[in-house]
Amino acid sequence: MRAKLLQKRRMAVKRKNRLLICLVCSSLLVLSACRDGDLAAPPSAAPTPAVTGPVGSASPDAGGTTLPPDTPVPSASAAPSVEPGAGSGGPKDLAPPSAAPDRSPSAPPAGMPSKPAPSIRPTVSPDASPTNSARADGAGIVIRLQAEPRLGGAITALVGASDQRYDLIFPYAVNRESVEKTIASKLAVTEGGLPSLEATAAFEWVSEEAATVTIKIGQKEAAKTFYPLGRYRLDVNGARTAGGFEIAGAPVFVGAVASAYQIARLSTDGRTFEKVSAFADPYFFEPLVSPRYVLASRSVGYCECDATFPKLSWVYDLEAGKLIAYPAPLSTAYRGTGSFVADTRGFFFDRYDARGNAYAIPGSETAYPVRMDGTVLGVTLSPDMRSVLVVTGAGQPGTVDLVRLELKNGARTTVAEGVQGVALPNLVSDKPEPVRFQTVGSSTFFALWNDGTHQENRYAFSWTDNKLSAWSPPVSPESWSGFQASGDDRFRLYANAGLYEGSRKLPGTEKLPYPMQWLPGTHSLVGIRVDYTKQPPEPRVSLERYEAERQEWNVIREQLPEFTDLLQPSADGRWIYLTTPD
Repeated sequence: MRAKLLQKRRMAVKRKNRLLICLVCSSLLVLSACRDGDLAAPPSAAPTPAVTGPVGSASPDAGGTTLPPDTPVPSASAAPSVEPGAGSGGPKDLAPPSAAPDRSPSAPPAGMPSKPAPSIRPTVSPDASPTNSARADGAGIVIRLQAEPRLGGAITALVGASDQRYDLIFPYAVNRESVEKTIASKLAVTEGGLPSLEATAAFEWVSEEAATVTIKIGQKEAAKTFYPLGRYRLDVNGARTAGGFEIAGAPVFVGAVASAYQIARLSTDGRTFEKVSAFADPYFFEPLVSPRYVLASRSVGYCECDATFPKLSWVYDLEAGKLIAYPAPLSTAYRGTGSFVADTRGFFFDRYDARGNAYAIPGSETAYPVRMDGTVLGVTLSPDMRSVLVVTGAGQPGTVDLVRLELKNGARTTVAEGVQGVALPNLVSDKPEPVRFQTVGSSTFFALWNDGTHQENRYAFSWTDNKLSAWSPPVSPESWSGFQASGDDRFRLYANAGLYEGSRKLPGTEKLPYPMQWLPGTHSLVGIRVDYTKQPPEPRVSLERYEAERQEWNVIREQLPEFTDLLQPSADGRWIYLTTPD
């Protein structure tokens, strides 16, 4: 009996030991799989990166678009040439970025550092289920441009022709050689659209999960042209993890390479031509009311089509030579919510992003918040920059209301209600157009569209007595009434009617190019003229001056680079700022 009991105990001990051995082996396998990044986690274990910075543009009512919710926000270290702000002080409810660190444009989204770091550990694991055991989920992979981290993910974006550095971050350990070979084999873009470029990729690995990828294109590719030269692709789909899983579903970033345009200035006597900028990346520029500043922008997306994309915005200080980054899209013509900011340098932007978070904007003494109910269809600054005229659509269909608001104290005056007309239609896309204004002296002129007659309803607003009246320019009601006036309003150049002195049309001026710009304190228009008839066959580009009083042309400077364009004159009229190929 005792012998039988001892035998049963020995058998139980053996079973227990075998169980312990199995458990230990299983644990070792789990640890090994975790280390190699091959262990699948349940779907709920793959966190979505939390966006803590401003990532949206104007609300849908603004006629704008919204950046993808996973778009990274630039860090201060990522773009050292961009100033964090301009000026100091300003209205008390427009706090500088330090007042709202959780929404600052310098704070990257959680889980997305501005530079690859060895400490990054897997947050998204490949699905090791029996039906998909050979694939690793690539949705959590980050590809972004280091010089502008807001450009990243599955987009096509304009990038400079110089060497471009990208952050490449994986949520698990990868096979380095496999990643490098996959990217190199897919750099060339073979499908339609822009041609591919002869590009090469160099890698600097920080860890098994992070690297910097530098893309270089040949010098013969970096021609100076207004149009993109071609494109390349950053694609890791098909590469392998450290454990041998194939990566699938990763974002594909396409870089459309374009020449970086510079800002130059030319003296009005034509003798001095000098560049005032040294941009490495392609920006688009727009003049402002304040001649010291211009708007600069880059598009989040690019295509050979009429599609519109969200944009990134800066203010460029021509005197200081500095870019001032803004988290919100800036515009000289605003349409959006009733909560916006009017900057007396001549631009506007939505106060809140698409999620309702206030933008952490640079401190400025020229920015004033405006708050009103309803949708804003258009807004313009008064000549003294102390108030704004706002067009709202709160009334009956087919009509608008006009309100005047004082910027410092918010005092409100209703100018008119039930004004007939709507904003002019956009002839290129379905995006709603804002109402646009032209201010001369103490009056502002604008036009609304009459859907019934398909004509313009023209109005003039007097800032001195707050009166709205009809306006009758010498332009057919079916045509756009846009014009440019000399500083003293003696001359007006109409886009569709020619040059007028008062009510008298100057003969032969209906073919004057439009737009041009008036030199401050003169009756002289300046503009770019391109001659395609001279030899050699390359077009001859010149900056010319038209004297309204004598109705004659004078050449300021010939043989300017092709694709040179007029930006704006300086306040003293001594310089003319241009955009020109690098």
